[in-house]
Amino acid sequence: MTGPIEAAPLNFAMAPIVMGVISLTVIVLLAAAVARRLHDSGRSGWWGIPAPLFLMSGMAMMARMFTAIQADTQTPGATDAMSGMPPLFGPILLNNLAYLASLLMLVILCCMASQPGDNRYGPSANGGDSR
Repeated sequence: MTGPIEAAPLNFAMAPIVMGVISLTVIVLLAAAVARRLHDSGRSGWWGIPAPLFLMSGMAMMARMFTAIQADTQTPGATDAMSGMPPLFGPILLNNLAYLASLLMLVILCCMASQPGDNRYGPSANGGDSR
């Protein structure tokens, strides 16, 4: 060989697809684990729904707010996009507080002791031990 070895250029075109598949897999597995834990304590898996809903709605509102701020800064003659509070700030704040409350509720529900013995969702996962 007479020169340095040239590395092939990296192609990251598939990265968003791979990350999406990995993220979706993790979300499905986490939802299954939460539902199983809630069922083990005698609660419906539907208790796990509010937290992701608040998270997704907050992300959608943040995207709208940042799009509006960006549009304001690109308008000729605009002085400062942050001169007044963005119109979605209040709803986003309330949504984030609701998200944190629902997440705390879910953590508390998942940390509670299992029901001893069988319940309507099936046999106890720990053989009747309520720890």
